[in-house]
Amino acid sequence: MAGFGRERGMGVTVRVLLFAVLAERAGAREVVLHLPAGSTAREAWRNLPAPLGEDELLRQAVRVAVNRSYADWETVLQEGDEVAFIPPVAGGNGAHPPSPLVEPVQVVLTREPLSVEPWVQAVSGPEAGAVAVFVGTVRQVTGTRRTVSILYEAYEEMAVAEMARIGQEASERYPGCRMVLAHRMGRLQPGEVSLVVAVSCPHRAEAFACLREAVEAIKARVPIWKKERFEDGEEWVGMGA
Repeated sequence: MAGFGRERGMGVTVRVLLFAVLAERAGAREVVLHLPAGSTAREAWRNLPAPLGEDELLRQAVRVAVNRSYADWETVLQEGDEVAFIPPVAGGNGAHPPSPLVEPVQVVLTREPLSVEPWVQAVSGPEAGAVAVFVGTVRQVTGTRRTVSILYEAYEEMAVAEMARIGQEASERYPGCRMVLAHRMGRLQPGEVSLVVAVSCPHRAEAFACLREAVEAIKARVPIWKKERFEDGEEWVGMGA
């Protein structure tokens, strides 16, 4: 790990994590910054190695997390904080602030192939009047370009926590519903399953609504990225390489 930034008297040392296109542009996935006391997340960005830290337009498309929770750019950093700069995630970049994590739900990040049936069985039970399932797969054609493969990567610790938050929020809005969220990491080929969300609820209307809200939240909030390889090149989805 390399150190960047200016030491101006007493200050704080923070660990910065970079992902996807940000890591590529910085040439590193992790750096250590030595910052003046009272520095904010915004100032941490500005102390990243050039040209990344100088790119204000890029910063406006990025979200920041401190100690694995989304934070504001004006958050004051403390000694030993873990700061993550999060580019647009694989499915979108707009979301309301997450609620505090209360109880973990059934969340899986895996590099093994995903099957649907085990997750349907996991949420099924005599109290369920409906089971709804979303299965996300890698499509072969995007617009006029043919996909060869997709590489999924994640800020895994935060991804698990954020998916658990989504499940907790759903259980509060839809009492009696149960949920499993499973996402595959690594390189996938067209036709392979990347995401399974299974929901059971007492009634079908609740199951459909709960499933849709959960899938949209995963796409908007969970720090998972995909690098799509085409026949004529490759790029990070949501932010060109």
